Amino acid sequence: MALSRQITVRITDLLKEHPQGLSITDIVKKIDINRNTAGRYLENLLVSGQVEMRHFGMAKIYALSNRMPQSALLSISSDLVMQLDAGLRIIFANEPFLKMLGVPSAELFGKNIEYTAAVTVFDDPLENFIRHLKNGVLGKERRSTLTQNNGERMFSCHISPIAFNDGRKGVSVLLEDVTEIQRNECALRESEDRYRKLVEISPDGVILHCDEKIIYVNPAAQKLIGALHPEEIVGKSVLDFIEPGFHDAVWANIQKDLNGELSPHTELQMLRLDGTSVTVEGRGVKTLIDGKPAVQVAIRDITERKRAELAVRESEERYRRLLEQSFDAIAIHKNKKIAFLNESAAKILGAATPQDLIGRSIFDLIHPDSRRDIEERIRKISTDHRVPAPVLREKFFRVDGTTVIVEVMAISFNDNGVPAIQVVFREIASQEMK
Repeated sequence: MALSRQITVRITDLLKEHPQGLSITDIVKKIDINRNTAGRYLENLLVSGQVEMRHFGMAKIYALSNRMPQSALLSISSDLVMQLDAGLRIIFANEPFLKMLGVPSAELFGKNIEYTAAVTVFDDPLENFIRHLKNGVLGKERRSTLTQNNGERMFSCHISPIAFNDGRKGVSVLLEDVTEIQRNECALRESEDRYRKLVEISPDGVILHCDEKIIYVNPAAQKLIGALHPEEIVGKSVLDFIEPGFHDAVWANIQKDLNGELSPHTELQMLRLDGTSVTVEGRGVKTLIDGKPAVQVAIRDITERKRAELAVRESEERYRRLLEQSFDAIAIHKNKKIAFLNESAAKILGAATPQDLIGRSIFDLIHPDSRRDIEERIRKISTDHRVPAPVLREKFFRVDGTTVIVEVMAISFNDNGVPAIQVVFREIASQEMK
């Protein structure tokens, strides 16, 4: 049975006259209704937010609510709000809802929703929407997502039952614009998907650990450690895969990473599952997993690189020893300054040690008669590294000023990226300088 608007007004007018509030007994005395009827009306006013109740001893005191009326709140809400009665006639729609539909209130209010623009703007089938509204009248709430037919906006939709001031049942529709939220979530998912795929195909190993426990390894790290399945690694301490001699350095870097500092690239020996070790270069960076600090580490197998570096050093060492121990006199000059001289060359040039001539200009040791020829040869072989210059006879100065006639052969090469010329010479004869 619907509540009488007249009785509702009489109760609210009475409470206006007594702002301090009245008990239900006082209300019954002043209005000719029984206690049960008064209780039903007061309960409806409480639900609609027009009346507040407080306890005073054992009694319940009712007073008009000091809160903003619900209709006023709905009118100023930025969300889209629509209210319907049990017959699904629209009795209220706030300004944002009307703006979204692009129609005045006169075209909506009092009309069944099935025959208004309110059901033409969403991609949800009409029969589904009507069914959810009817279920709302019966007391069943529903939350879902609606998209405009043009795809421009998305809304979170909340359908819930309501009761009007006169006790009639109805249903409310609250739409919250979640377009930007959905777009941001979509962008985040796409970004996370790109990141995941990038990590998965990375040739470098990637390990993620939290509280020292490994929680993720990519395929490259799994292969590096020699595991067939990630489960053989995940859950174990990251230090289980580090040679003990490197534990302190790794732990110090982990603390730097967690403190947000920039830890250095570190070379270390990692342990594989089969007990063998592999030389790697690694570096970590702080990240968050479910809001908890964690460390993401990129590791690269540098075993072959280290072997190659060792081979180069050994080759250079053999080359250096060959130059130093050669019976032939050998000199290397860069930018026409002596960079290397072996003992045989120092002896021919009359120097006590090779170091006595290192850094000096080659023309300090070349007789004027030979300088023009040598200048021209340097120019030619500096532009053609393929063949050595032909063997020629030239005059060199010794450190004591005497001259020596030598046979000279030269070839150009790059020494650590710097153009250089290697000269091999033998003494033919010597004479006093004239």
